[in-house]
Amino acid sequence: MASGIVAGIIQCLLWLWMAWKVKAGRGWARVLSTVFFGIFCLGLLMGLISAVSHSDAIPVLLITLVEWGLGLAAIIALWRPESTQFFAAAQQAKLATAYVPPYPSVPYPGSPAAGYPPPPQYGQGPQYGQPPQDGGPQQPPS
Repeated sequence: MASGIVAGIIQCLLWLWMAWKVKAGRGWARVLSTVFFGIFCLGLLMGLISAVSHSDAIPVLLITLVEWGLGLAAIIALWRPESTQFFAAAQQAKLATAYVPPYPSVPYPGSPAAGYPPPPQYGQGPQYGQPPQDGGPQQPPS
C-alpha cells in the first residue's frame, strides 16, 4: 500500500513537471510526456492482468483507466498541429533572445544604424588628402 502511494506521488510530480515544461514551450517535454504515457500504458496492462486474477483489484483498475484516458487526451492535445505551432514559436522566441544586441542603441553587426549611411568596406574609405564624400564638416572660408 505504501509503495503504491509513493509511486502515485512520484508519477503525479513527473506529470506536473512535464506540464510546467510544456507550458514553457520545451519540445523535449512533449516527447518525454509521450514516453511517460507509454510506460503508463504498460502499467495499465499489468493492472488488467491483476484485475483478471484478483477480483478485489477492479476498483484500482477503474481508477487507472480514468487516469489513462486523461493521459491519452493530454498526449493527443500535445501532438495536435496547433501545439506544434506553439512549440515552433517558442523555439523561435528562445533563439531570438540569444541574438539581442548588448545595448539598445547598438545595432547588430553588419546592419547600418538608423539614419546613418552604412560604413565603408575595407579599402573603400576616403584616402589621405581627399575631402569627405558625405558633406561632412566644412572649413570656414578664410
